[in-house]
Parts: sequence; structure tokens; C-alpha cells
Amino acid sequence: MGTESLKLWILLVFTQLTASLVADHLSYARLESLKFILSHYRWEQEGIRYQHIFHIKLWKDLVPELGNHFDKNHLKEKNPAYLMQFILESVRAETCHLLSLLFALPLLRQAPLWVIIYIVLINIPCIIIQRYNRPRLEKLMQQMLKKQNGKISTQELPVPIYGKTT
Repeated sequence: MGTESLKLWILLVFTQLTASLVADHLSYARLESLKFILSHYRWEQEGIRYQHIFHIKLWKDLVPELGNHFDKNHLKEKNPAYLMQFILESVRAETCHLLSLLFALPLLRQAPLWVIIYIVLINIPCIIIQRYNRPRLEKLMQQMLKKQNGKISTQELPVPIYGKTT
């Protein structure tokens, strides 16, 4: 690996770590506001479009899970507060990967093809998984809240796993 490649690799790792640190320190209140910005669009058909286009069910379980607090295959609890926390953590994950892409953009001008492929493969599938799963979790949470005639706010949630409460 040449000096330029090594510099590029170090910068790439730095951008990814910075994105992770920023996302990890977002409060649930901030994630709630980002949830509105990152809400699903009509064309996504509540995540169904990702199955039609990318056949997500075939590969999503192959993508490693770095957070161990929420199992992407099984819900540990079935209550609105747990689902809200899960949803906000999915917003955190999507935000992290979007920031990773954003922070890496300046590197793309001088990057060889392998860097571009790496940036895309490490981030885009994770964003797609979050955008596929979150509408289904939101729908389930709304059904539970409807049954309970209730509402939930970020103040009712436990302290964020990584970040602060405010």
C-alpha cells in the first residue's frame, strides 16, 4: 500500500469513526426530530419497495449487526416504549450511515474505485435495512398504542444506550 493509499485509508477510517461518534451521542429528543426528517416516503410503500427492488429479505440477515441492544430478528419486548426506543435506535443507525457517506464525500474526488465501492457497500445496505424495518416497527407501535389508547414521548424512555437524555 503506497503512502497516498495509506493516507486515504486513514482519512476514510477517521470519517467513519467521526460519524459514529456524532450519531452515538445524539439524544432521544434529537433522534425524535431526525425521525421526522427521515420518515418514509409514499414511494417506499412502508418498506415494501425495498423487497421488490433489492430483495432485502434474502440478504439483510447477512449484514453484521454492530449494536447488540436490539436484535433485528426478534423483539425482546412487545410494548410501545420498547418499540419507540428500537425505532429511535434505527434512526440513530441510519443517521450514522448517512453521516458516514456525507463525511466521505470529499474523499471521493481523489479516491480510487475500491474506496468508492467500500463506502457504498458499508453504508447503503445498512440504510436500506433501516428504511425497510422502521415503517413496520412504527406500524406495530401504532397498533399497540391504539389498543392502549395511549401516547408515548421520549421523556418516558430510558436513558439512551449511547447518548445523553437531552
